[in-house]
Amino acid sequence: MESNTYLESQLVARDRTIVELQDKILASVELLKKFRLENKNLKVELQKALRARDSPLPYFICPIQEEVMQSPITAADGFTYKEAAIRAWLDGGQETSPMMNLSLEHQNLVPNPALRSAIQEWMESSA
Repeated sequence: MESNTYLESQLVARDRTIVELQDKILASVELLKKFRLENKNLKVELQKALRARDSPLPYFICPIQEEVMQSPITAADGFTYKEAAIRAWLDGGQETSPMMNLSLEHQNLVPNPALRSAIQEWMESSA
């Protein structure tokens, strides 16, 4: 009789241990699912950040040729263009701003060294 009670108490204790272990396993599985989702979200964010880093900033793009400017030049309209593009525009007889379609006060073109440096820095970091 006494051995049955002892065995029953051992079975109850074992069953309790099994239930506790099952609860811990379920909690661990849920935690793993959460970490997997966080990892997936972080990968997506990293990919977005890498694409953004590799994409030129809008003001690096020539409004005439729609490509990254190598030698940015500022015209009388205050806009900056790729040197070859604005020179071709003006050499073609245009006397208006490519952006505003208003007459340019003059055809003097001024280098934009700050923008050129920023573009070069971006190109080096993206390579």
